[in-house]
Amino acid sequence: MYSYIAYGLGIQSLMPLPELKEVAKVKPDLIIRRGEIDRPLPTSIDRDGSYFHMETGEAYLRPRPDVVKAITARIGVRMGEVLSRSGDHVRARAILERAVAEAELHEAKDVAAEGLHYLAGVLGYTGDLQGAANLYRRCLESYERLENINGAARVHTNLGALYRRLARYDEALAEHRAALALAERMGNRWLAAGCYNNIGEVEKTRGDLDAAIASKQRALDMWTAVGAKSEAGAALMNIGFARVLSGQILEGRADLVEAESQLSAAGNKRYHAELWRGIAHAELGLSDLHAAESAAARSLDYAQAGKMRQEEAITQRTLGEIALARGDIAGARSLLETSRDRLAELGEVAELALTEARLAGIPKTGAAAPAH
Repeated sequence: MYSYIAYGLGIQSLMPLPELKEVAKVKPDLIIRRGEIDRPLPTSIDRDGSYFHMETGEAYLRPRPDVVKAITARIGVRMGEVLSRSGDHVRARAILERAVAEAELHEAKDVAAEGLHYLAGVLGYTGDLQGAANLYRRCLESYERLENINGAARVHTNLGALYRRLARYDEALAEHRAALALAERMGNRWLAAGCYNNIGEVEKTRGDLDAAIASKQRALDMWTAVGAKSEAGAALMNIGFARVLSGQILEGRADLVEAESQLSAAGNKRYHAELWRGIAHAELGLSDLHAAESAAARSLDYAQAGKMRQEEAITQRTLGEIALARGDIAGARSLLETSRDRLAELGEVAELALTEARLAGIPKTGAAAPAH
């Protein structure tokens, strides 16, 4: 009896060949081999029931239907995660929904919880923020029953980020502080630093910039202490952006430029859309409109390349502010309306309010643009 065995997903498992081919499309380093699974082998047996050949290192699935289904669900969760990260949210959602249902049917509770976690992220990314919040709550209940402290901390973090996007700032802070308490309980300084950074992001969004800078500085110090170079670069970027918004333009711009150097050295361009938008705001504050427009264009390029629709919409707002500073009222209105429509589609309540405020401040056609 032959079947196909997948290697390279962090687990070694049996799946039907058509599904393995789907995984291979987004996981090019996947190794697929045909294996004979119904003969006795010198083995060890893991908790999922898979056989591992002690001499060859190859993996064979224990031929038990409930175990097959549970492991298929686990691979489905991994497929959904990979597809989501690649921006294919439609397929990710379908695969994750099927994987969660399969895991719940066969009482693979840890797999179901992880699947709910990734599924909530997909819903949040595509604009169904309330649906995402509901799934995160289900996921949190599962992690608490499983006594998975790390998983619960991650859910509190994601709920906090979600509530910030919905402008529910007190609830956002409560979730991030709950995550911080769990991180400290585990002694996880890396995660605790992230919690302080997230607290600072809430404070920044609601306009409490001094508190935001203090929280993000604490995150920077903690990440630096544990050698997390990429995360420290992101924290420095956040500090710089908050300083620019608070009027400390030269200091903030210097932080942003240094953060760009650190993140690029670490090979991390994940935050470049936000980083270059921060630089654009600094240049705008210094009245260098050409440099501001150039930095905003780079931000837009990074957002589009990364399929970050929220970042793209926010940068459209920045470009609208630059157009307004140039006196191009019609252009500013068009850019801000584009930003507004996209943020509304994504359910981004906090950012939408900022764009609508900019739109409301645009002078009537023919009036002079306000001095920046």
